[in-house]
Amino acid sequence: MVKKNTMVKKIYTESDFEKDLQSLESMINYKGGAEKKTEPARHFKIVELNGKEVDFGSADVPYLTRKTSKYPGGKPITDAPSRAAKKLLGSIAKHKGLEKKDKLKLHATYVIKETTREKKGKKMHGPYVGKYKELTNAEKKTAVRKTKNGKVITGFTMKANVHLKKEHEKEHEKEHKKEHEKEHKKEHEKEHNKNKEHEEEEKHEKKHNKEHKKEHKGGFKL
Repeated sequence: MVKKNTMVKKIYTESDFEKDLQSLESMINYKGGAEKKTEPARHFKIVELNGKEVDFGSADVPYLTRKTSKYPGGKPITDAPSRAAKKLLGSIAKHKGLEKKDKLKLHATYVIKETTREKKGKKMHGPYVGKYKELTNAEKKTAVRKTKNGKVITGFTMKANVHLKKEHEKEHEKEHKKEHEKEHKKEHEKEHNKNKEHEEEEKHEKKHNKEHKKEHKGGFKL
């Protein structure tokens, strides 16, 4: 007797579903063949400081912002290099042995490099120009920072002021132009006031001469 071939129907289990789901998530994590984001944050270090090659500092910037009602999954952080540059200014201050108010003396030009493991062709960013700026009394009252566990930190007296060198030069040029225009306006007003005073003196002198001629011609009245 010939046995008939019978097909056994496979049952799709919850375990199979989990495997397929993991496989799908793995595919989604690739953007057009880009590297998979296995690390929770991007990492950066300083590779050049004031024209000299260096290798120190460490700054981590998460891929996503904290979860909010508007962005339940977090919003992608697109300015990670500039955020890292601000954090790394603290590493430069520490490297130079500057603490507290001495940080206000710091003025650095530096280049940073991304060291995130899964990033291909790790890119340099900068140069950045950084310094610390002392907060005003009004700014000190509103300067707060919230940690991941919800703790609020206050008591800040200064903040990192960091810009790309090109932006810094443009800002410096803008400030210089503004200062020049202010000085020019001041000089113009000074010259205008001087001319006005001269005109008033001439007017007063003409009036005095006119009265003198009148008195000379008519004589003194008793």
